[in-house]
Amino acid sequence: MVKKITPFFVSPAIRIFILVSCATAFQPKAFHAIDINPTNHLFGRSNGTPNRNECAMSFNSADPKKELSVGFIGCGTIASAIATGLALQDKVSVTNIAVTKRSEAKSSALQKSFGDLVSIHEDAQELVDQSDVVFVTVLPEQASQVLQEVTFDSTRHSLVSLVSTSTLDDLISDSGLPAENVSKMICLPAVAKLKGVSLVVPKQNHNPILLQMLESLGGYVECETLHQMNAMMVPTGMMGSFYGLLRNNRDWLVQQGVQASDASYFVAKQYMSMMEDAVESCVDPSRFDDLVEEQTPGGLNEQGLANLSQQGVFQSYNQIMDALLSRLEGRSDGSLTEK
Repeated sequence: MVKKITPFFVSPAIRIFILVSCATAFQPKAFHAIDINPTNHLFGRSNGTPNRNECAMSFNSADPKKELSVGFIGCGTIASAIATGLALQDKVSVTNIAVTKRSEAKSSALQKSFGDLVSIHEDAQELVDQSDVVFVTVLPEQASQVLQEVTFDSTRHSLVSLVSTSTLDDLISDSGLPAENVSKMICLPAVAKLKGVSLVVPKQNHNPILLQMLESLGGYVECETLHQMNAMMVPTGMMGSFYGLLRNNRDWLVQQGVQASDASYFVAKQYMSMMEDAVESCVDPSRFDDLVEEQTPGGLNEQGLANLSQQGVFQSYNQIMDALLSRLEGRSDGSLTEK
């Protein structure tokens, strides 16, 4: 039987490892207790913006009560997550969510969940004609052809691509839309629960309604360049390593004679509490440094951090992130060669 275990203070060395690897990966339900209002979400800020309340001034040019229709060309996991989040949120008035039929299982599931709010389309042009904001979520090899086969209205349409390999220049050329109508976006499936932080490039000076939508999904960061967006994608690629760390902690406890159910419960709860500490005041750039400095001189925390540093863990971690960035930017396959 799983017991409720009183948490104890955990090594900042482990805290650092978590914070570096999974700033966007772990989304515990307890986060609702911190902030259930997306318009005040701690992550909802752009570079150089002190906080979301100040940023709300930029939304004055966009009427939150304006009725919007949103379309998705491609209906995979991410499209389904965004559509779900938009259907659940109440900050932007979305009156129709148009999705292409494929994947049929996901489009049908959306319609089953949200009824008449969702419309399914065989024809991409029909979908575009019914939409104000169009998300493109097809496979990289399909993106250019799909965009060239439809006609956009530069006075109405905003195009948002989640295709990893498409550049802004490609999107502008293929769609025929002006640069201010075209964006790239990255997010994780947590947007379906209104807990996902989205990355968007370029800065949305001409498209405040998109920022409202992203804010309603959990928050956003505006990136100045594609390189900056690629760099910020790297922590999202460390989600597997975060879960691997949890598994390793669980397995080690089991080796020490702890029941697997107790070990799993304890590890998950401990890491959740550490992430709650990290999220608190996370817009302060020194927040993580302050958490590290909480270690007791001569204590387990200080020793754990020193041991990890001595073993070169953080240096290796940087090398891994560099390799992932290299892959994202097409400079390598992301593999590390053995020395």
